[in-house]
Amino acid sequence: MVTVRDRWSGAGVNNDGSTADTPTSSTRAAVDAVRAAVTTWLTVATAAAVPFAVTRIVLDRARNKAWRRGIDNLVGGDGHTSHP
Repeated sequence: MVTVRDRWSGAGVNNDGSTADTPTSSTRAAVDAVRAAVTTWLTVATAAAVPFAVTRIVLDRARNKAWRRGIDNLVGGDGHTSHP
């Protein structure tokens, strides 16, 4: 059998008769909530923005490479037109 000592507090007094810590103020709780919300928002926004940026860079490079290849084919590859 395991005995577990209980801990309780009520009206600012712990179960052993000592004075309990004062509860957190509502202002402090509001500041902590805003801080948590901003941190969460920044984390989610960054998690969405990084793959978007990487994908955009990769697709931009592929598009530029295709344009360059098309232009080179159009002018003959050596910078001169193939038509007289």
